Amino acid sequence: MNLQNKPKIPRSLNRDIIAQLRGEQEADELFNWLKQTSFVNERTDGWAYHDVLKMQMLRHKGLSSPQGWADIHGKFANYYDTLRNDLQLSEEKKQRDPSWQSHTLNVLYHRLCQSPQRSLSSALNEFLTALKNQRKFAQQWAETMLQAGKDVDCAEVQRWGERLANGLKAYDENLYQVTLEMFTAVLQNSRIEVKRQPIALAWRGETYRQMERYAEALEDFDCAIKLNPKSDWAIVLRGETYRQMERYAEALEDFDCAIKLNPKSDSALAGRGETYRLMERYTEALEDFDCAINLNPKSDSALAGRGETYRQMERYTAALEDFDCAINLNPKSDWAIAHRGITYCQMERYTEALEDFDCAIKLNPKYDWAIVLRGETYRQMERYAEALKDFDCAIKLNPKYDWAIVHRGITYRQMERYTEALKDFDCAIKLNPKYDWAIVLRGETYRQMERYTEALKDFDCAIKLNPKSDWAIAHRGITYRQMERYTEALEDFDCAIKLNPKYDWAIASRSQTYLMLKLYNEALTDLNCAIDLDSNNDWYLYNRALTYLALNQVYKAQSDLVIARKRAKQHYEKDSKDSRNAFNLALYYLAAQYTQLAERFYRYVLSQGASLESIHAAIQDLNDFLTIFPNHVQAVSIRQLLQSSLT
Repeated sequence: MNLQNKPKIPRSLNRDIIAQLRGEQEADELFNWLKQTSFVNERTDGWAYHDVLKMQMLRHKGLSSPQGWADIHGKFANYYDTLRNDLQLSEEKKQRDPSWQSHTLNVLYHRLCQSPQRSLSSALNEFLTALKNQRKFAQQWAETMLQAGKDVDCAEVQRWGERLANGLKAYDENLYQVTLEMFTAVLQNSRIEVKRQPIALAWRGETYRQMERYAEALEDFDCAIKLNPKSDWAIVLRGETYRQMERYAEALEDFDCAIKLNPKSDSALAGRGETYRLMERYTEALEDFDCAINLNPKSDSALAGRGETYRQMERYTAALEDFDCAINLNPKSDWAIAHRGITYCQMERYTEALEDFDCAIKLNPKYDWAIVLRGETYRQMERYAEALKDFDCAIKLNPKYDWAIVHRGITYRQMERYTEALKDFDCAIKLNPKYDWAIVLRGETYRQMERYTEALKDFDCAIKLNPKSDWAIAHRGITYRQMERYTEALEDFDCAIKLNPKYDWAIASRSQTYLMLKLYNEALTDLNCAIDLDSNNDWYLYNRALTYLALNQVYKAQSDLVIARKRAKQHYEKDSKDSRNAFNLALYYLAAQYTQLAERFYRYVLSQGASLESIHAAIQDLNDFLTIFPNHVQAVSIRQLLQSSLT
């Protein structure tokens, strides 16, 4: 056969396309011949000429017969237009239908080849429509423009195709400045219709949001919404921006508006749910996440958001189920993986937590938040060297990351490297003078150093910043108690408990103050309450046993001590390196009059390299014990043993 008589122009070949060019009679013979040639290769969408040969053929055809070139491309464009119309898809469905997309890209290609300048305006506007519905399709659209520009040798079409393709690719690679420049160029193009401008504005706003340039993002979203007040997508994005700025009331207004415009918008419902979660309005958050997931069961972000809500509600099993589902849908979701890691950590399943943090960090080596969380997990496991390494890494990535600096300070404090701890807390507070959590932690460090005046100053400052911080108030109460300023200690514990009636730690701490004051009945009332709130807490049972002993109710005391020892022993068998628990178990033996066993256990814990913090805590516990039973010879002897280990 004569090659000059064969079709040379289609992006892909099949029998029906040959029939469009040469008629039904020649189609079968011609197509079978083409499939056997070395310059035609099979692809997923049909057959195609080799790129090098195709380029030469296209240039030859365009130069030798410009009108014929245009006519054939027009014929192909009409053919693919008929194919996509025959699908009879609704406007809502067609933009995401693979067949419709394939036919539409062929229409685009052939229209641009038929008449590049005349079709460019439509191509640019329809690119924005594609982008509104699916970024992957928009990427293919841009690449098709680029290919058409090359094939037709039209510099302007090629330049726009390249600019659009590179801009979208840059967005996926977090190179937002390139994306920003692309959308700015689109908006400055006079060909862009007014009705399409909101799409470009909203996308540029979204790019600004990713860059944390929130003021500019809001400006673009405002313009987009002004041009199209019914654009629920732009309203949702503005709501996301407000939420990231912690302007929750405005965020909720936008999400409400978007949901009213489109009650089936799972993204708007999930966005509102996330806002409620951050506001700690968990019931409303769950309602929205449930609704979003019912509308779109494959929304990994909504599932992860609901999982995080469950985690904050301490419903860990439900949280893990949601995180597992979200990660199965999107194995590269470092956010979901890291939050599952937090859940495991809170469940004291540290090995699984570390696996998740490792995975999240492998996916995103610059994920400073996950690096801090891994460091925090190491800290809770008393693997301080590894914890510090992670905190150092996170702070190197972000030197102004006050949260990471505070966690490193906590680690130094637990290692009794108080000077370094104070330096970190000072740094974090300098970065954020209203960081009440860091101020409380610095106060707590001063307390452990027995620098009570400075501790009280920090607690006062933190409480002034946040008068409802029951945690800060209770820690000030502990400081007063250690200073033997019991009246002020009781006032603080009363205040903390009034703010949070279920704050069992504050209630138990008040009971210890009552014990120091020999107000045993009041202590007993508080301990009963604390145990009702946390029935598994062996420390509360131990303190109630001391109260019973002081009241001469030996049988009740022994009953509590048996349970306390059993629980502490179970924990010891699970984690023998937890020196704080091991010292508690030794103390329970001492209180139960197993003095020789208690001393042996104290010595054993010391020989295993108990942390300095746990030794100091154990000494303080013996001080409290001796306040109630000052003539207990063995307690005095063991206290001397612990004190000598510090020298």
